[in-house]
Amino acid sequence: MPGKLRVLSTETEHHYHRALYDPIGADVAVERFRRRLVLDDDPRPLRAALEGCDVFHVHWPEWLLGPDVERNQRLIDELRAAGAAIVWTQHNLLPHDGDTSVAPVYALWARHADAVLHHSDWGRDRVTATYPFRPGAMHVLVPHPHFGHLAGADGVRPARGVVERELGLRAGALRLGVVGAPRRDKDVGLVMRAVARCHRDDVELAVFSLADGDEPVDDLRIRAWRYRMVPREEYERQLAVLDVLVLPFRTGDMLTTGTVGDAIAHGLPSLVSGWPFLTEVLGEGAIPYGETEDDLARTIDGLGRSTLARAGEAAAALRPVHAAPAVAARLLEVLRAVTRARP
Repeated sequence: MPGKLRVLSTETEHHYHRALYDPIGADVAVERFRRRLVLDDDPRPLRAALEGCDVFHVHWPEWLLGPDVERNQRLIDELRAAGAAIVWTQHNLLPHDGDTSVAPVYALWARHADAVLHHSDWGRDRVTATYPFRPGAMHVLVPHPHFGHLAGADGVRPARGVVERELGLRAGALRLGVVGAPRRDKDVGLVMRAVARCHRDDVELAVFSLADGDEPVDDLRIRAWRYRMVPREEYERQLAVLDVLVLPFRTGDMLTTGTVGDAIAHGLPSLVSGWPFLTEVLGEGAIPYGETEDDLARTIDGLGRSTLARAGEAAAALRPVHAAPAVAARLLEVLRAVTRARP
């Protein structure tokens, strides 16, 4: 295809976006779309920005124009007039805070999306059963990339012993960990209670995901820190001290979590809830524990090193499929296809 595809994206600085678009920079020119263009009553700046746009890539609609259906419709109308195709990455059914006022906006984008990117077959089935999509829209599985390429400019991971000493963690423990931002559908308290109820003295739980208002369980085997957004280097330090990830997600409005990418990049086994996304994506890298704290406590008590080693190897084996260049190449296929098929 001659020339570069011109893509306007609602996100360009997030490392998820960079993993998708940096590897295909020779084929795609991507720019950040400025929401202020829709807030301006004068349509001329918006139309000038959309001129020559091949694809408009939507990530989280709530971060674009909030629950304002009228302004979202205006943007869609201008995109259609400019001849741009609409691609939507389906991250969740609703905003992470559960704001249902944005549901009509999600339904609006669903009716107009030309291509929808899903991170799992389960997620595709869930969202297509929730929102009516445009007949003929492309629904494509594009795996969530792992971010192993962000582990450091020199590719050297932090030394576990050094980080353990700095954080006051117990050397030699089998360390479970909960990382990432707190979510409504993420039950961090369940993990702490399960560890407190398990019978093993050789385990330690490091929680880097404690929400404001939540209190850590009083147990010498549990260390917990309030969640804060940290640079990638600090996040890598958190991962470096873990032997096992715990993913305690309930089935709710979330359709994906980037934490699976951390499991894959680091070759970490994962104790997972019954959320179908986790077992589909991680496969043998997932160790299902059930749903309750009793289920998790029993699973922890029964964990063997061989089971963990097999799950870690299975997670690491997924790296080629989830590597940024492979995922980006899949995205490029979709961008080209949707551009050829646009109205």
